[in-house]
This record gives sequence, structure tokens and C-alpha cells, in this order.
Amino acid sequence: MEPIGVPLPTLRRLPLYLRLLEKKEIAGEAWLSSEAMARELGFGAIQVRKDLSAVGALGIPKRGFPVEETSRLLGKFLGADDCSETFLVGTGSLARAILSDEGIGRRGFKIVAVFEPDPKAEHPDDRHYQPLERLPELAARMGTRLAILAPEPRWAEEAVAAIAGSRIDGVFDLTGMALSFPARISVVRESFSAGLSALAGAVRSKRGPED
Repeated sequence: MEPIGVPLPTLRRLPLYLRLLEKKEIAGEAWLSSEAMARELGFGAIQVRKDLSAVGALGIPKRGFPVEETSRLLGKFLGADDCSETFLVGTGSLARAILSDEGIGRRGFKIVAVFEPDPKAEHPDDRHYQPLERLPELAARMGTRLAILAPEPRWAEEAVAAIAGSRIDGVFDLTGMALSFPARISVVRESFSAGLSALAGAVRSKRGPED
């Protein structure tokens, strides 16, 4: 869910700041300036200060931001205490990659159930899968508000219908498909193909005439 006063583009940049701060903390650095963050992340220093101030992180002139304190603040903010438990809808290679991502736990999130249409199907692991039809019931009973959507294309619409009929408030959609959700549900979409296209465009825009 998008917190009041924090725009979605800022929310998408915050994990980048957190990863950088965690790296600097491990390296033993106590302070990090907005200019240094801007150089490493490719943003403007003013944008860095604006993004961090949106969540209450304040720097000190000529010193920058305290690395440990700012890292903890961002970690707590992104952990979203009331939204820490998450459903995963999907069982393919993308879903398995999500399950193996240790960064999800480090951000304070926990995948508490994995759903698919046919939980009796064979899988390359011994994980217990829930039938998709139980998603609304379990969301209500467990109070889960978030879902990661990474199903096989053939049952993506079925997955959306299950989520739409539940108390899920936010969906992280990794399908890259033009799926329609009820207006009450906040949706963040990520597409690998779109990301690659954007990257290619950025590379081309930096090429000089001699290239």
C-alpha cells in the first residue's frame, strides 16, 4: 500500500538506498552523503534528499546521513509491520526464484502460503501448496493483505479472480500481462521485458555520435 505523502516512484527507489546503506554499514562507514549516494545510484543529490526526507531520514550538512540509523529507519519502513506476511501465487521457475530470495526476509517480509490451482501436482520440492480456491478464506483468517503474483500464464486470470474475491489489499504483479484488478487493490507491476527495454534505451541514449 502507498503510504500517505510518499509517492510510488519514491517507494520504488527506497530499496536501492537501503541496499547501498547496508553495504556501507558492513564496510564500516558511519556517514554517507547524498552526493555519494547519487553517484552510486545514478540519481540527483536533490532527489536523494527528497526521497529520504519523505520517510523521516534527515542528513547533517557536510556529513551526510548516519548510515546505521538511516538503514534501520528504511528497513523498518519497508518492512511494513502490518503487512509483513505475504501470499505467493505461483509455482513455476519465477515463483521458485522468489522463494529462494533471502532479501525478502531481510526486509521483514515472510511468505506464509503458496497457492496454485492443483496442489496435488508434482513439484521439484517438498513444499506444501494450497489450492487457489482457499486463498480468500486464508486471507480472511490470517489477515494477510499482500500477494506476489507469479503464476503460469494459463491460470493467471483464475489467480486474479481469487485475489479479487479476497481481502488482499496489495499485489506485486510479476506476470508482465495486462491483468485487471479491482480499484480497491493497490498494484505494483514489474516486467523483465519492459525493464530490459528501458535499460537498452538508457544505453542508447548515452552513446555518442561516434558510437
